[in-house]
This record gives sequence, C-alpha cells and structure tokens, in this order.
Amino acid sequence: MSELVNLQIKDLDLERGFFKVMGKGARERLVPFGAKVQTALWKYIHKFRPEPFHPNIGNLFLRSDGWSLTCDQVYRLIRNYGRKAGIEGVRCSPHTFRHTFAKKFLINGGDLFTLQKILGHSSLAVVRMYVELTSEDVQIQHRRYSPVDWTKL
Repeated sequence: MSELVNLQIKDLDLERGFFKVMGKGARERLVPFGAKVQTALWKYIHKFRPEPFHPNIGNLFLRSDGWSLTCDQVYRLIRNYGRKAGIEGVRCSPHTFRHTFAKKFLINGGDLFTLQKILGHSSLAVVRMYVELTSEDVQIQHRRYSPVDWTKL
C-alpha cells in the first residue's frame, strides 16, 4: 500500500497508461493501467484533486486538505466503503484488492509472468502462493482452455 500513497504525480504517464512505481528495495517498475483507469485518473487530476497544501507535496493522491494520504487512512477509507457497500464476512482492505486483482487477472487469461512483473515480486513462487484459485475458478478455466474440449476429433 505504501506504493500507492507514495505515488508521485510526476511518475504517472497518463498518455501511455502506466505508473512508475518504486517498490521494495528501491526497485523501480512500470505498472500499466487500462482505459477506464486512465479516464478516472484524468477526471481526478483535472476536476477533483485538491491543491497540494505545500508546493513540495507531489503525491498523486491527496486528502481533501491537500496533505498526502497515509497507509492507515487508505485502509480506513476502503474498510468504510466496504461497510457502506454492505460487504460482510470478508476482509475489505487494500491487500484484499491486490489479491482480487491478481485472481481476476489470471481468470481473465493473464499469465503468471506478467502478473509477477505487475505486482513487483522477484520470485514466481511468491506469486503462486499469493493467488489461490477456488475449485470453481479452476473448473471455469478448464472449460475455457481445455485442449481436449477444443480439439476436433
């Protein structure tokens, strides 16, 4: 989550659709985003982003008073929005979003190597442990990609 709150406006390439993110161990990586996020970010920056409280504040995401968000504030925002949405019985947190993104990325046809790059993990083994597919997810993927079912016999 620190990657999100530390994201600088100068590290956003809105035209080409990626963030330059500084991960653990000062490793830099490019994280792509799609057209919907591009549109939402454009609206946020040009219509809703508050003026920074101080000229040295370059964070992309700011509180309404112009100060930088903290990890704790983002966690509380997500938890509160989860409650308002009626989400119960599951943890509603930034980390849950990350897990959900990873799972949906794979279910929608993304590969582990690309996911590894996006998430910023140095080891593919970490990505494998990170994403647990349910038996229903596996069944859906099998129906979609089974070579036997797609082979004309």
